[in-house]
Amino acid sequence: MRIIVPEAEAARCGCGAHSCEACHGQKVIGSLMGQLEASPPVNAGEQLLAMLQPVQTAWVWPGDQTSFYSDYSDYSLEPWSECGASSPSQWGDETLIGPDGAVYDVFYPSAAHDEKEETSTTCSDCAGGSPIPFSRQRSAEASIEGVLDFMRSATMARYPARVQLYDKVCGAAKSALGDHFARMALIGSTALRIDTPDSDLDVVVYTRTGNDQEGEERLEPVEALRKITDFLKKEEALKLQLVDCARVPVLTVLSEDGRLSLDLTVDQPLGEWHVLWFQSLWQWDPFAYPLETLPPPIGEDKEHWSAGLEATALRCIKWWLRRRSIPVSKEGGYPTVVWTLMVLHVLRCSVFVNEDGKQEKGNRALLGAIAAFFDRFAGSGLMGTLSFSMGPDGVSTAFHPLPEENGMQAAVDYTSETPSFSVLDPTTTCELSVACGVVPSELAPALPPATRLLHAYELQRAQRLSALALESDGESSRGAGSEALEELFTETSQSCNSMPAEMPSQSTGVIVLRDGELSVGILTQVSPKHGWTAPFLHRRDAQSSLALQLCQVRECDGLLTPHTGKERWFQACEVVCLAALQPMVTRGQCRGKYLRRERNRWKLDPEGMERWHHMHALLQPAP
Repeated sequence: MRIIVPEAEAARCGCGAHSCEACHGQKVIGSLMGQLEASPPVNAGEQLLAMLQPVQTAWVWPGDQTSFYSDYSDYSLEPWSECGASSPSQWGDETLIGPDGAVYDVFYPSAAHDEKEETSTTCSDCAGGSPIPFSRQRSAEASIEGVLDFMRSATMARYPARVQLYDKVCGAAKSALGDHFARMALIGSTALRIDTPDSDLDVVVYTRTGNDQEGEERLEPVEALRKITDFLKKEEALKLQLVDCARVPVLTVLSEDGRLSLDLTVDQPLGEWHVLWFQSLWQWDPFAYPLETLPPPIGEDKEHWSAGLEATALRCIKWWLRRRSIPVSKEGGYPTVVWTLMVLHVLRCSVFVNEDGKQEKGNRALLGAIAAFFDRFAGSGLMGTLSFSMGPDGVSTAFHPLPEENGMQAAVDYTSETPSFSVLDPTTTCELSVACGVVPSELAPALPPATRLLHAYELQRAQRLSALALESDGESSRGAGSEALEELFTETSQSCNSMPAEMPSQSTGVIVLRDGELSVGILTQVSPKHGWTAPFLHRRDAQSSLALQLCQVRECDGLLTPHTGKERWFQACEVVCLAALQPMVTRGQCRGKYLRRERNRWKLDPEGMERWHHMHALLQPAP
């Protein structure tokens, strides 16, 4: 398949880094442990051995290409590597502490073991259906269809609970604000009916001057949210998170199980303007689903659910954002509307054709759209200005790269605080829009280098996996595409892209970036700024701080060796991500059958090692 991008697009950048993943089997065992703990067998070791399947790991890496015509057939498979370490045995032994506390020596089945269909729990919300099946015998097209079916059924299943949550918050706002209450408006993906099972409800409440006293001013947004918070505290089944120190205060209301979430802001019309703009772009009837109510989910008709490449691709990218815990606006990342406009830009600037020159349709075109998005922004794509305008043929989009220096495109600089990515608000640049005529406003906030590095890592990871899923064709590579999609939508462990505002209950590793130097350490203290009440730290916060015991990472297994000296303090804006730790376990002397856990000795888990090596490669200067 070929994806053609107009020459006005910025040049792509290839990544020549190598992936380092400590034993891939540990990842499989970790996922199985949850099943064993849920229903402990009489012999946990025997059931674990029965559940294990052969594991193969392969990554797709882009070649050294600078052409605007992206031919995915140029991608190639490269074997597992670990920065100079020897490749592990495919059926290597594992030593595991089982759920009953006993130590098991685990041996992988032989290569002759029959390959059976695997089940992945890559969606946290399983209401309304089983987890998505990813089979080694299925094609990538069939697997992406399974993703869409699962999102559709899960969204329908949780609709009644979402209505209940929405009504509770609306009722609380009316009661708490009294005469100051004007109206409520639903915004975001749910209002546009492109939500996913993990999507939040985004709501804005508008206030007015009280009716009882003339000359009375409107409530300040923070004061209004505090009144609503105090009223909602009566609901024992709800969890409340008020971020009142940010530029735009927001109240997050979560269900008791944490699966449903609603973000409430006050007197912020921008989100509603965006909904009206998208409705005009897609020629929707603005009266079909008023913004004051929660629209019903799209029905059982699969064709209706997946109608329109843009809407379907948007759902998949939004689900990727949630599964990978990409920081949202309230955490200091890009607003969702920025990612939405990025997807629209790519789809409206790309033409998808197959080898015979015929236009792609159906799930094959969807895989191409997903791959095109990640391919476009995985290199230096987040360096320039994205804008929309109204032309004779309707709305058009353009991306203007940063000015070239000495005939070369500017390289990504993770030491500079200067903003490199800009997204102009289409409601201020398109004719007939509600805010047309004002100075174009900026939607993409200036992110610190640490967050930009996290974006680069996640985008390049997704670029490799989506390219593999796109290229998997024929009997020999059918399973590779399904496995690549499973990896693409795999949920990050322990919300590792969010920094907690309190010390975790267990030892936690943190990767930080200061002056272009990447470091890893064990978290020892967290000091939020005065008045901060959210359970996470803001990624653009230069006042909150955390203390780390910096460590040296051993390349072969991720063992952390603390540096001599005292702990060092870092700002919250210097945090790239967290890194889960595993205890260091050594084998005893009795014929190698016993293990001993070494006290206060830790190593990075496989995902942490992968992040550490890839991010180091991203920081290396281009040759």
